[in-house]
Amino acid sequence: MKVTAIIAEYNPIHNGHIKHIETARLKTGADYIIAVMSGDYVQRGAPAVISKYERAKAALMAGADLVIELPFYYSCSSLEYFAKGAVSLIAKTGVVDCISFGSECGDINSLIEAAGIMHDLNRSDDPSIRKKLSGGFSFSHAINTSDDIPENIRKILSTPNNLLAAAYISAAKDFRGGFAFHTMKREGAAYHDDSSFALSSTSIRKDILNVQREQPERKISLHNVLKDRISDEILRSLLSCLDRYTAVSEDDLSLMLFARIQDILRTAACDDADPVEVLTSFLDVSKSLANRIKAAYSHAASYTALCSEIKSKDINYSRISRALLHILLDIKKDRMDEYVKDGYNYYIRPLGFKKDSSGLLHEIKHCASVPLISKAADHADILRSFYLPDAPDICSHALRMFGENTAAADLYEKTVCSLSRQPFISEYEQALPVIF
Repeated sequence: MKVTAIIAEYNPIHNGHIKHIETARLKTGADYIIAVMSGDYVQRGAPAVISKYERAKAALMAGADLVIELPFYYSCSSLEYFAKGAVSLIAKTGVVDCISFGSECGDINSLIEAAGIMHDLNRSDDPSIRKKLSGGFSFSHAINTSDDIPENIRKILSTPNNLLAAAYISAAKDFRGGFAFHTMKREGAAYHDDSSFALSSTSIRKDILNVQREQPERKISLHNVLKDRISDEILRSLLSCLDRYTAVSEDDLSLMLFARIQDILRTAACDDADPVEVLTSFLDVSKSLANRIKAAYSHAASYTALCSEIKSKDINYSRISRALLHILLDIKKDRMDEYVKDGYNYYIRPLGFKKDSSGLLHEIKHCASVPLISKAADHADILRSFYLPDAPDICSHALRMFGENTAAADLYEKTVCSLSRQPFISEYEQALPVIF
């Protein structure tokens, strides 16, 4: 059995993603494709436009055989944590032979060379890189502005998909997965292209939100806007979802974010604590960024307005948005340090699968180095059975991560249901999509 993994957000999926799944299966000779997919929150520091279960269903319809969730600690974190969290999860399945990804260059040898240099720099404790990271710069900026990067490699790492690809390959070195790598050259719209009708998730999200919130006949309008970018079957499923549930953006979290910041600052004042120091306990919040948040949040009108207000040439928008999401979701630096020390992931959580992929699930149960949790309500028994009595601290951390992930998922679901006037369904009650 040959298995290829793809790391993705599918936020939402489009024809370029579908082509990648098809090409990866063909070129790698895979019997099965596993998609490691972000859950309800994504790497740019925002909620996904539609739920993880709808996106998992679309991925299965597009050709994936199994979709597993990347925990939100990594899905909404910086490049380094995102890549290592995803590759760690792939390695722990015990069944993956190859990792496939898109890239602007389409040259796997160049990406492997770039990844080697990135890996060496990241492990070298180069003081200039560490200083930039602690000062609030992104990992990509810190790497690309290093004097030790050759110009040809700097050019490769200057584009987002190349940088992600190199980060995956670099991460694989740490987990000794023995993976092969495959890349497909990205064609058409750029990764961040938000122009109308562009073949990019950024553009599709923008068009969905614009149509849903401005056009009364939104179902017909959305079909016309999206029909050339999403295959018919998946588009019908997406439209059916959007007919019931409102698409989500970061601004839908604005009031919760402001209430959270206000509570943190008020509690700090009552405890005679330094509010800036309290804010810096959250992942990705530097002292400089904490001061800016404290100064700007009270008069910002929305989540995105606060990001724009704080943005500067040394701290980009995505870094700020991630930091704010970490504050909202209570993602602390010390907890991330514990999870990283433990090896990033404690369990495998399917989000959906094809009925005929039972052989793959059986193989994962047999080969994985962490437990498979198919039913959320059973997670405590499964984790305790796997980790106790030999590793009580690991078990405690695993239970905490699952609980935090569930709480974050329920917050997302409550937001969607409130906007859509639909009944709330807890993470413990969600049914996994199965494609026959």
